[in-house]
Amino acid sequence: MNVAINNKALHIGVSFLSFGKNVFGGMEKGWYNLCQGFLENNHGVSVFTGCMTGVSSEIDGIKIYRSSCLPKKVGGNTADLATKLVVERENIKKDFDDYQKTYKPDHLILVDPLWGILQVSEAWKISNAPISISYHIANRSGVRREIMATSFQIPYRRRFAVSKFLIEEINREFLESESKEIIVKPTPTYIGDYIKEYPTENYIFCNSRIDPIKRIDTLVYAFSKIHKKYQIKLKLCGGGSPFMDLNSELEKIKKIVKDLKLEKEVEFLPRLEWEEIPELVLKSKLIVLPSSRETFGGAALEALVAGRPLVTTTGGNLPVLAGRSGVIVEPGNIESLAGAMDEVLGNYAKYEHKALNGRELFNKFDRKVVAGEMLDHLLRKG
Repeated sequence: MNVAINNKALHIGVSFLSFGKNVFGGMEKGWYNLCQGFLENNHGVSVFTGCMTGVSSEIDGIKIYRSSCLPKKVGGNTADLATKLVVERENIKKDFDDYQKTYKPDHLILVDPLWGILQVSEAWKISNAPISISYHIANRSGVRREIMATSFQIPYRRRFAVSKFLIEEINREFLESESKEIIVKPTPTYIGDYIKEYPTENYIFCNSRIDPIKRIDTLVYAFSKIHKKYQIKLKLCGGGSPFMDLNSELEKIKKIVKDLKLEKEVEFLPRLEWEEIPELVLKSKLIVLPSSRETFGGAALEALVAGRPLVTTTGGNLPVLAGRSGVIVEPGNIESLAGAMDEVLGNYAKYEHKALNGRELFNKFDRKVVAGEMLDHLLRKG
């Protein structure tokens, strides 16, 4: 549905510190797609952000306002980020006011209580438009917990979360959230990227960054048990992150590969452009995502819309997303993971047929559809 007021297009503003293209993963890619979805619904969109991911003033039709007082680098200590937003509070307010005068957004959406900038800097208090917030994780510890708790005291127009699993987790952790309506807003993808057809190649692809929570170590160990039987390769995303140092985990995985003598069978891909990922997914024989926990599971969704057989885990929202289209095991269980991979590869025609037949079930996650539904909620009275 194309949402507008009196048939006039809206302008949607988004506030997100790390907005960009071809940067990091889930949140960034999801919000790039959502912004494209707003444009595809014939509405304007602009983003209030910093210079962490670039300096361009427009990305594929999305207008970008870059505040020079926002941090250009963020390490693993989120308390430092919160402190910087407080220290620069007045300058951020000035830039935000200039952003509003420039783009005149009808609605504003904060991406995360901390990374959305406006809550901690208190710039939300000078907003000329109603503000909503989008949750991607439960923020259960340290300063992020305090910031998360504060988000339920602020009169946001709407609260969104990427999955029912995340909403339930938020409700368990924050009693004050139970009186607030939180609406499921899934992380979208662009279905058009996955309608091409390529001949299948004999490799397993794990479309996840190498991070401890992704449990790539269990995948490598499981792969070592089945690769000779199928003469199959494994492709891993070896590119780094612009926001945190994951080199130690990458080196750990490389050592496991070396110790298992799998250097010729395992390929570490460089940091990928987003437009490269659909072809890698579509050509793969099997997608395996061994993550211990996902609040949504964007990489799993990419496999599902591509119609590729998927082995994943019970971690977080993954079983809800994969449903009948994936083979699901407990995270961290090497034997179960190897057994699932063996089952799919040994009965491949069956699992490929099931995956291809189920792909249309996931059209509801297309970015235009999700953006249109989000706009409906923003305009709903009450």
